[in-house]
Amino acid sequence: MSIKLYLGFNKLGYEGSKYLTNCLGNNRTIKLMNLENNQISDRGIEYFHDFLQLNQTLTTLDLSLNDIGVKGAKSLSNILFQNKTITTLNLNFNHIGVQGIQSIAMSLSKNQTLLTLQLKHNQIFDQGTFFIADALMKNHTLTVLHLEENSIGIEGAQYLANALKQNQTLIELHLGMNSIEFQGVKYFVKALLINQTLKELYFEKNNIGLKGIQAFTELLRKNQTLSTLDLSNNGITDRGIECLISMLAENQALTTLNLRSNYITVHGAMHFFQNLRDNYVLNTIDLSDNRIVTDGHEHFLSVYENIRNLNVIF
Repeated sequence: MSIKLYLGFNKLGYEGSKYLTNCLGNNRTIKLMNLENNQISDRGIEYFHDFLQLNQTLTTLDLSLNDIGVKGAKSLSNILFQNKTITTLNLNFNHIGVQGIQSIAMSLSKNQTLLTLQLKHNQIFDQGTFFIADALMKNHTLTVLHLEENSIGIEGAQYLANALKQNQTLIELHLGMNSIEFQGVKYFVKALLINQTLKELYFEKNNIGLKGIQAFTELLRKNQTLSTLDLSNNGITDRGIECLISMLAENQALTTLNLRSNYITVHGAMHFFQNLRDNYVLNTIDLSDNRIVTDGHEHFLSVYENIRNLNVIF
């Protein structure tokens, strides 16, 4: 029997962490432990070292929102060097910083168990991204990586893109709410013409604009692996959706496309739907929070009603 332990938002603090790990020292049934937002800090993380070194059953650990900082990240790095069971680790919102991420990346280079790593909002910056990218070129098991809200710019995008040229295991990459822009997109396009394993790319709110969407369009003409692409909140407009239309007949892999919050009007959406005849793969498109006003637009409604089985989110 496996047990899931949810203790999030309980203000355990570092002292509570000590009692918890002592209590669970010999536990052999807990598979998932959620300790989100418990004020554990770097001092509390130290108590998990011995516990996780001995534990052989825990597979999912959520330590998000615990202000573990650089010291806590270094302690976790030592744990990841030795632990052979944790497959999912959530470290979102922990002020890890560049030095902390360097330690995590060092352990990731050698850890062959972890499948999912969440590092959202940790002040990683381009410098920290360098260490993550280096780890991705050495790691052969990680399949899901979250790096949202980390002030990653064009330089960081180049590091990650170069890593994707070599990495053959990552399936899902989340890069939303960074500052990658069009110049950074170009690096990813080149990488994904080589990479044949990445299936889901989340690129929301990266200020890629029309040039960025043009670059992605060229990629989608040739890449037959990517199945999910999130380009929401990127200032694409009708001109951007017009670019995407040109790849519909050639791409036979993309099933989910997110274009939420992109200033797209009813005219851009209508033209997109009119050109779906030769694409039989795309099954979900998110057009919510745009400028699509359908009331009174009978031509659009007739086009929309006649499109094939497509899940459209308005």
